[in-house]
Order: sequence, then structure tokens, then C-alpha cells
Amino acid sequence: MRIFVYEHVTGGGLIANRHTGELDDHGPLLAEAAAMRHTLVADFTALDGIEVSWLLDSALAAQTPDFQNAILVDSEAERAEAFDRLAAAADLALLIAPETDGVLAGLARRVEQLNGRLASPSAEFIAWASDKHAVAETLRAGNIPTPTGIRLTPDDLWPKHFLAPAVLKPIDGCGSVDVRRLNETRQDARGESPRTWRLERYVVGQAASIGLLRGPAGTFALPACTQRIKEEGRFEYLGGKVPLTTDLAARARRLALAAGDAMPAWTGFIGLDLVLGAAEDGSEDYVIEVNPRLTTSYVGLRALAEASLARAMLDVAQGRPPTLSFRSEVVEFDADGNVRDATTRVLALDIGGANLKASDGAGFVRSQAFPLWQRPAQLTAALIALLADAPEFRRVAVTMTGELADCFRTKQAGVAAIVDAVETAFSGTGKAVEVRVLLTDGAMVAPAEAKLRWLEASASNWYATAAFAARKFSKLTGILIDIGSTTTDLIPFVAGKPEVEGRTDSDRLASGELVYTGVVRSPICAVAQALPWSGRLCGTAQELFATTRDAYLILGNLAEDGDDVATADGRPATKEFALERLARMVCADRTSFDAHDAQAMAQAVREAQVRTISAALDQVEQRRSSTTDLFVVCGQGEFLAREVLARRGWAGAIISLAEELGTDASTVGPAYALARLIGEDR
Repeated sequence: MRIFVYEHVTGGGLIANRHTGELDDHGPLLAEAAAMRHTLVADFTALDGIEVSWLLDSALAAQTPDFQNAILVDSEAERAEAFDRLAAAADLALLIAPETDGVLAGLARRVEQLNGRLASPSAEFIAWASDKHAVAETLRAGNIPTPTGIRLTPDDLWPKHFLAPAVLKPIDGCGSVDVRRLNETRQDARGESPRTWRLERYVVGQAASIGLLRGPAGTFALPACTQRIKEEGRFEYLGGKVPLTTDLAARARRLALAAGDAMPAWTGFIGLDLVLGAAEDGSEDYVIEVNPRLTTSYVGLRALAEASLARAMLDVAQGRPPTLSFRSEVVEFDADGNVRDATTRVLALDIGGANLKASDGAGFVRSQAFPLWQRPAQLTAALIALLADAPEFRRVAVTMTGELADCFRTKQAGVAAIVDAVETAFSGTGKAVEVRVLLTDGAMVAPAEAKLRWLEASASNWYATAAFAARKFSKLTGILIDIGSTTTDLIPFVAGKPEVEGRTDSDRLASGELVYTGVVRSPICAVAQALPWSGRLCGTAQELFATTRDAYLILGNLAEDGDDVATADGRPATKEFALERLARMVCADRTSFDAHDAQAMAQAVREAQVRTISAALDQVEQRRSSTTDLFVVCGQGEFLAREVLARRGWAGAIISLAEELGTDASTVGPAYALARLIGEDR
């Protein structure tokens, strides 16, 4: 049997946007799309007697481990021709695409026009399900609870009577893209958008999802999943956990099957998004949306399935009852398709001299300023507070740079103190927590060994980020530019591994792979010996009057924060006080130093850092035997990394880890990277 699996976002659907340089609303769905496609293709390929065909945008080949089995397309014409040919030749076609702008319905309609047979819902059903307002009203007419809401066209006035909190979503949106929580009654968040929207009441409860399979043999419910959704401002889907607790699972199943009976008929897999309220009788449960396609929950469900879910979908499409059997343990999955046993989750810590950072490689991200050099004895308490709301974990991975803080007389003493603080933080939890420490050769060792190998445990966090980037882009040769608050790392990688000359901070400084300059904490007097003032160059005061953060506040690269007083003079991190701090670098004050002077000085600071980093990059590149395919940029100073590359005339690929991973994950880069690396290795 020939199966055509077409996933639109990775299968060439964004080629037109890529070639024109335009941004596309579907871009944030790339990780979810790749995860669904990868697992589905693998599952069908594993079945006897099945021949699987699928398309892949050639621009994504380097990031796709199994792309050798794909049909690569490099233009919209190639994609359309290959789609038609494979859809017409297949015995069954299964489509995954965003509903936005009628994309998924149009693809299904094209298969139907080619007399192909769909294993996923029909164009007619997709068109209905793609209108979120129509779905809600249809279900409500069938006595299925949905949040009350209204349709808003671009010409409609904002309904001032509609009380907050509320949810504003595109009428044909996909997933959480552009879905917003509104906390003010008169908060019109549409802007100048020409879209039609649905504004609905925000309902409180546990976000959940459940899949339904339907065919001639009936409707079959899959295990329900918890959804993790970030609801601050615009929604962001972070993944989920399966299965739900027994009572919630029964309520989700009952509501989903009732909703299925109230919908137009369909064939194949659909997903329902639910909110399960506090009432135990289910009277506060709601159907939020119907997704007329495979959803990300598939990656979690297949991890528990004792029989192939791909086979179940084939059986349903061909009129046979599916075999559905699932193990009882709990697994979690993130939006990138990574699945883990919740009881063996890795929590990674990055312990620096000024900040503590933590991540589980999925939705848990925490960062807290902590001046270790001032309060080393309070590190254990700070770690406990940082992780107070962390999800269940049994393993802790540690990377550090804080051992260099001058509260420790030696690095060896610093490593020992940090490792002891971590062990003490978890010894009182009553749980068997395994602690491991990252070394600069990539090894993960027990605390006792880390103390013995203190030099390799020192300043190891650069390795986590570099190894993660190297593995993620293993088909390419590149250089990671990670510019943080204090330092810059320039790490070459090749064949999926970092390719470095130095391992210790001292050796890395000598090799150019570490540059001790950053965009927040570097003293201005260490960056430039002379700066412009009143149209002339002036020597700088060799005093901690201002830092690079002040320059980038003035330039608008860093956001103001009136509550943050971790500045050179202890006054807020705002443009007003940044100007006064910069003035003192030339022994002036605001009476003789104006906004024009501040702008000129900030630009000069940026120029000085660009020259310093670029010179180190020359040093790194001159040692390389291979050409550079791409640069991976990350950290608070990603904007500065891009400036360095622009000044060097680099016209090749630049990939942002913040865009790849999401802004939250990128703020704790080494911790996130370490958690992901260990999870993937296991």
C-alpha cells in the first residue's frame, strides 16, 4: 500500500515566503510540524507492506536527519507538481497543514479533485472546523458547552460590553499562533489587522486535548492529554503530558465523544482542545476548538501506544475497528516533539557569578539575578527558591562559571562550594535526586569527581550551548557567537561537535574563543580608552561609572527596567539615568552632556565592541581548516553578533537560537541546552 504523508510547513509550503524574504505567520509552527511529520513517517515506514512518500523543503534538509528518504522541493512549482503526482498515485493521503487562509482545506480539496483518497478529514469538514466561530455555534446548538463569543470583522467596532478576561483569536488560526489573552475590558488588540477574529470569554480550568478517530466502524477516543500553555499576552503552546488523571480523563472522553456526535461527519484523526473546570460533575468543562488534522499530542500518544497508531489510522480509514492499547505510565512531550518520562526529567542549572538559571529543556525556564560574589553562603537558599515551582524531576545537571567569583580564593574552592550548595539544596527534598556536573570535555560526572576534576568543571557552560548548536546543525560547519551580559563565546563546530583549541577560560582567552566583553556588565572604561564628547575625542575616566548596558539602553537595543537597580550607580536601568552614567565617563554631568552626546558615545562603545569581537573572530577563523557554512547567534547580545557579521560583510546563513528555541529558552541558553542534550542522550 502506498501512503502519501504531506506536512505543509516543512514540505515546501513556505517556499514562496522564503524566496521573497517575507515573514510568515506559520513560522512558529515549524518545530511542531517537523515533530509530527517525523514521527508519522517513521510509524508508517515501520509497517509491513507500506510504501511511504513525503515532501521536504530543500532548505530544511540539513536540519532533517532522515531527509534521504524525502522528495526534496526547491520551488512552489516543484512542490505543487510533486504533491499532485504523489497524491494521485497513493492509496491513501494524510494531510497536516495550518487551517489559516484555507491552506488545509485547499490541499484536501486538491486531493479530492485528483480522485485521491484521504485518510484525514475531507475538505468540507476542514472548512467547517477552520471557522472557530462556526464551530462554537454548531456545538452550542448541539448542547455542547463552548465559551460564549462573537465574531469580529475588521469593520466591527470593539464591543465595550465584553468583559475581561477574554481570549482573542484569528477566526481561522492554527494552534496558539496569534491567540491573545486580554486582561482589560476595552483592550482592542486587533491593531490594523485585516483579519476576522473571534472574541470569547476566558474560561478557567485545566487545558487538555484529546484525539478522536472516526471511520465507517465508529468513533474511537484516544487518551486525553494535559496541555501546557503560556498565557502571558500571546499564547504559546509548550507541550503536554499524557494521560490525564482518571477522573479528568473520563470527563474529557465523555465531552469529546458527545462533541463528535454534534459535528459534521469526518474520517481520520481530529483533535479537540478542552478546558476542564473545577466542578467534579463536568458542568464547567468546555470544548475550545476542533483541530481537523493530526496534533502534536500524537508524539506523546505513540510513546505510550502498545499497538501502532499509524496502523490504527489505516484501519479506521479502511472501515476496520482499530486496535488501541496504551501503557499506564506518564510521559511528557514538548512542542518540538521531545518525549520524556516525567519521573526522570532532567533539571539543568547554570550557576554564574551574577545569575542563576534553570531549565528542564521544555516549558520550565527560570532566571534570577544573584550576586554570588557578595552572598556565597546563600547560594543553597537561592537555588531552593529558584526551583520552588519546578515540575517533578529526579536528575540535576550542573554547569557553572561562578567559580571565578572573587569570593573564592581559587577556582578549586569555587567549584567545591558550588557543588556542595547544589547537593545541600536537594538533600532536604526527601527525593532521590541524582546530581551530575558537566565538564569541558562533555562528560557528566558525579559531584565527588567534579571536585577532583575542578579545572574541567570550571567555566563549563559554554560547552553546553556549543554542543547543542553543533548537534542541532550537525550537517553543517559553523561558528556559534554567544554574546551574554559579561562575555562573548566564539565556538567553531564541525561534524556535530565543538571544534575548540581552548578548554579553560585562560586558554580560551588566549585562543580568541572567549572575549571578556558583554552587553550589560562590561565597564565602559574597559571597552574604550577614548570616547566622543562635544564633537571631539575625550579620554575616559578609569572608573566604574557606567557599563555597556547604559550604551545599549540609549541605542534601544536593551529594554528599560525602572525596577532594576543593578547598575554602576545603583539607580534604575532607564535611559534617563543611563545618560547621566555615560556623562561621568568623560567627567561631565547632564548639564554639559545631552542626548546627542549620549547617542554618539553609545555608538562609539558599540563600534569598539564590534572591533574587539571581530578581531577575535579573525583569530578563530584563521585556524579553521574547513569553510564556514553558517553562524549561530544567541544570548542577550544577539543584536551585537549580527552587527559584527554585517560589518564583516557576511552574506551567508545566520540562525538565531532565540528564534529556533523561543525567547524564554534562549534567556537560559546553557541550562536549556544541557537539559536537552542529556534528555536526547538517554
